Amino acid sequence: MLHGFIKGKGIWRDACEKIHNRVTGEARESIRLLSAVTPQGLVFYSKTIDALAENVIVLDDEFGLAGKTILSVIRQEALSKGHKIITCYCPLSPFDKIEHIFIPALSLAFVTANAFLKIENKDARIIHCTRFCNKEGITSRRKRIRFNKKASEELMQQGSEMLIEAQRAHSQLEAYYTAAMTFEKADEAYARLEALTER
Repeated sequence: MLHGFIKGKGIWRDACEKIHNRVTGEARESIRLLSAVTPQGLVFYSKTIDALAENVIVLDDEFGLAGKTILSVIRQEALSKGHKIITCYCPLSPFDKIEHIFIPALSLAFVTANAFLKIENKDARIIHCTRFCNKEGITSRRKRIRFNKKASEELMQQGSEMLIEAQRAHSQLEAYYTAAMTFEKADEAYARLEALTER
């Protein structure tokens, strides 16, 4: 599956060749999130990338057109060759859109960069995903793309605001419950349950 990518140059070619080589042991995949929409806005733990990998390949995919496909191929190939990988999905599409893949044993990471996911790594190899796209199609839809980008920013902002409201409501409810709670009685009930389970 990676034969087409192996035709590339430099670290990109080297990385694909390493993945293509079978390793001993059973393949294993851990699922993680490296970013999330929070009350503080979009949080991206970009420092994790440098902590897990010395060799970083950045897929600069501003329009989200090619990175998902490339990362899906890399994931399939890595698992088929027995690698242990960490797959990080997009928090807004957590079941099908891969954003980053780490192969710790190779100290290798393939990560997505865009307007929301800023990656600052001077040593990273950058692959501009527009090279895989129909540039005329992108140009002809420039207004639509700008509209969609602005809409996604506004939706993310609204998501953060709703989380703030939910957090505020939770704090108010907790204040009521705390005032009405007799913690000594709760501790007694816990002790009785603990004694029952130890029999």
